[in-house]
Amino acid sequence: MNKSKTLFPPWQLNNWRQVDDSVRGGSSVSHLKSFGAQFNLGGEVSYREKSSNSSVDHPQAVEFSGMLDINTLGGAGFASQKFTYNPILTLPCKHYSGIRLQLLADENDEKTSPKPKEFTFTIATTPSKRMPNGRTASRVIWEANFQAPIGNVVGGEGASDSANIILPFSSFIATYRGRPVPPYGVARLEASSVTLGDDVGEEDRDLAAEVVYQDGGGAEVGTTAFFHTEHIFEVGLMCRSGFGKQAGVFSLRIMDIEAMVKLEDISIVPSNRMGRS
Repeated sequence: MNKSKTLFPPWQLNNWRQVDDSVRGGSSVSHLKSFGAQFNLGGEVSYREKSSNSSVDHPQAVEFSGMLDINTLGGAGFASQKFTYNPILTLPCKHYSGIRLQLLADENDEKTSPKPKEFTFTIATTPSKRMPNGRTASRVIWEANFQAPIGNVVGGEGASDSANIILPFSSFIATYRGRPVPPYGVARLEASSVTLGDDVGEEDRDLAAEVVYQDGGGAEVGTTAFFHTEHIFEVGLMCRSGFGKQAGVFSLRIMDIEAMVKLEDISIVPSNRMGRS
């Protein structure tokens, strides 16, 4: 059974920030709020009434929800919540293999519903920077997509309303301004030929990619981008249109987010979570 390092909870809701397409003139909106569910010591899901205090900062579960609009920006749209680490989060690939999300299925939803079902987990391995005009500069973001669970994940006698989503670090792709790197036709993506130093393991080299990308006028705007998971500045949850593929009201209920520890390194995980593994 895989061991893991808990990233959330505690959720620290006051430290998450809303980043929606309104920064580009869009109308999408997102929220991250407490949700009335928790695990008992046996690992099963139980429910309680939502607290009347909506500002509770450390809930057991959260709901990422909102409205994904595609009309304002002509088919494009995104809604997201971001969490910035200070100090940075360190998940070196030689010890960790990826991210695991434990989600609650929406038993009232159906596969044929037009409700958005694809979500994205994002990781930023470089700090955000402010440009002279006060706006935040674009940077390479590493992303992995996943589908929200629907109804009972397991049927029959062992029916469950929760699902584990596994996102190996090897499944993350580099994106720039919402598009896979390279974002333009004239670009190059190849295996890294850069000397990373003696302290970088083979796992890090396997996840490294040399990315040179250009703007519409052919001017080089990129730099070398590596998926250095030992330097994580920010993680995020996103729902986006995929340029018109999905839109409308969305919701994703999350019990926890964990970093998966490689089997040979299980000793680095503290045993402080009863009934969970």
